[in-house]
Amino acid sequence: MVRYNQPLQGAYYPQQNFNSPICAYVQGEAAAKAYPVAPGQFAVLIDTELPVIYTKTTDQFGRPLPVRILDYVERVENSPEQVNNYVSKSDFDNFKNEIKEMLKPRQNNYKNQSAKEDKQ
Repeated sequence: MVRYNQPLQGAYYPQQNFNSPICAYVQGEAAAKAYPVAPGQFAVLIDTELPVIYTKTTDQFGRPLPVRILDYVERVENSPEQVNNYVSKSDFDNFKNEIKEMLKPRQNNYKNQSAKEDKQ
């Protein structure tokens, strides 16, 4: 009698590794590409010369996958000057007066044309 729910003897089951990724420091892209990573593993490599992080992975047979290159920048909190999108009343009044001055010649031309049309 054969039982189907039992594993076959002598069958090969690849061992799964659930280890945390390796984190190491390297000097440049060439060193990141040359960094040894065990089969089926993942490594985070931090560049000591540039603001760059490399991720390197190998498949279950140890063949390296393409190295991913990630640039990083520092996140800074917004300063109050950057958040403030308001205009002061005096700045707004100055802007309003500039617009009125720019529109005066057009208003005068329109009044002159309408006055000429009324006379005719």
